[in-house]
Amino acid sequence: MPTTKPTLNSADIKLLEKTFSTKEDVSRAVTSIVRYVDQKTTALQEQIDQKTTALQEQIDQKTASLQDQIKHLPTKEEYYTQSDKIIKEIQDSRTESIVLTHQVADVRDRVETIETKLGIIPN
Repeated sequence: MPTTKPTLNSADIKLLEKTFSTKEDVSRAVTSIVRYVDQKTTALQEQIDQKTTALQEQIDQKTASLQDQIKHLPTKEEYYTQSDKIIKEIQDSRTESIVLTHQVADVRDRVETIETKLGIIPN
């Protein structure tokens, strides 16, 4: 018995067209999705740009504020020059203190010797 191929009639074709998407339907859907994604991407990029601009403005303000606060501070070279002067004065003062301590001790010894020779009783 020979087998016959089943054939589709126009009602079957219409039913299939309603049930399944055509190339045109898929193409329209993809185009619509691409437009939607592009719109959302553009909107997100605009938000990112706005936030980046706002952040940059805040950074600029903080930088300007910081520069105003530190503008009276000396440069590194000025700082080290001034520090060297202060350290030199401290060293000179210590040296002078040591010399004066020895001189006072010498004078005290001399005074005690003189008091002893003169018979003066120290207080």
